[in-house]
Amino acid sequence: MKAFAFSLETLRRLRVQARKQAEVELQRISSFCARITGAMQATQALIEAGHQTNDPAWIDQEQAFLASQRGRLERLASELLDARREEAQWRQALAYAQQQEEVVENLRDAQYKRWRKNMLKEEQKVLDDLPASGRQKKRNWA
Repeated sequence: MKAFAFSLETLRRLRVQARKQAEVELQRISSFCARITGAMQATQALIEAGHQTNDPAWIDQEQAFLASQRGRLERLASELLDARREEAQWRQALAYAQQQEEVVENLRDAQYKRWRKNMLKEEQKVLDDLPASGRQKKRNWA
């Protein structure tokens, strides 16, 4: 009996690889978004803490520091927006890759079912022929 061989196996492997790549990229960009969010929260906490000194000599420097932190927060918000857009693109890419992989898997399942049905028919045919060939041998010996 010949083994099952999916005619589109190479395509199936490519689709699996595309899905895995999309999963990896989505995880990467999601982690990046989480890091940006953490940095934004830390920066926001610094800003909300406000002035830490009452010494007039340091107030100007503190104000400059807080202004730089506000600018940093704005840059981080912009980066996060860009990263979220990229994350959305990878989510769409992953959904598409999963859909394409499912299509090929459905084709593979259908082809396997046809192959299995044909193999069962062939096996049954061989089994049906066995008693007939066994009777012929008995007749030849008699």
